[in-house]
Amino acid sequence: MNLEFFRLINDLANKNTIIDKIMIFFSKDMPYIFMAATAIIFILGIMNNKIEYRKVALNTIVLTTINLVLSFIVGSIYYVDRPFVHNKVNLLFPHTADASFPSDHATGTMSIALGLKNYNKLLSVILTILSVIVGFSRVYVGHHYPFDIIGEINHTNQKPKYTKHNIKTTTKTKQKKLQKKPNNTITKQPKINHPT
Repeated sequence: MNLEFFRLINDLANKNTIIDKIMIFFSKDMPYIFMAATAIIFILGIMNNKIEYRKVALNTIVLTTINLVLSFIVGSIYYVDRPFVHNKVNLLFPHTADASFPSDHATGTMSIALGLKNYNKLLSVILTILSVIVGFSRVYVGHHYPFDIIGEINHTNQKPKYTKHNIKTTTKTKQKKLQKKPNNTITKQPKINHPT
């Protein structure tokens, strides 16, 4: 079934030059735009002195790194060859014959899309849609099976609560510290002149 679904999508390649170039762009270059968006949010946090922006960006990086490491471990344990290794496919550009499952591109882009939800929900929705297109493009260009993408998107969707929880925990801790901070301000008592 996985191969059949792959054929349905990959057979669309090499029929329209413009669509092929668009899919290649999404497959190769779109992940860099996701990384740039995260970096911009962090820089905006520094420029505007918004600690929440910096927290969202850093937590998104942590979340993405964790998911990519987990994907690497899963790919090492459950190894699946790329579609082009044992099958004749429409390969739009070459790729190393390493593990097909799960997709690092789907992992990285979806992790960033979900992580940035705490910054802006609309941006997160747009990036999520773009991430799905990235996943589709990876099948289109002949680098992944559909289940590589579907499985990774499902896995990544289990992790978005991390950043939100981390931000809330950090904020609450900071508030508690401020509440416990002793007031060192000495109130000056007014001078009273006693009659002599």
